[in-house]
Amino acid sequence: MERISKSLKIGIRSDLAYQKFVNEFSEWWPKEYTWSQDKLEEIKIDERKNGLCTEIGSNGFRCDIHLVLDKQIVWYNHFNIKYFHEFILYFTSTT
Repeated sequence: MERISKSLKIGIRSDLAYQKFVNEFSEWWPKEYTWSQDKLEEIKIDERKNGLCTEIGSNGFRCDIHLVLDKQIVWYNHFNIKYFHEFILYFTSTT
């Protein structure tokens, strides 16, 4: 499969963008893109190196779906029956 690359410039510092991505993850990540869907109770990222993004659903369901490689790079790896997604986010400053 061909690799797709996309850049997005936003009007805030890279460290602030990273913190918003990590600390406000459950506020913007769509429930439709989780295993739990409408039964999602929590989704959070442990931002420490080798930390995980953990989805928690009903009846104690838990799924670790991201891996934080270091403070500025988050690696996403999500398996489901039909698709495999992998992307790397780089939070860098342009100034």
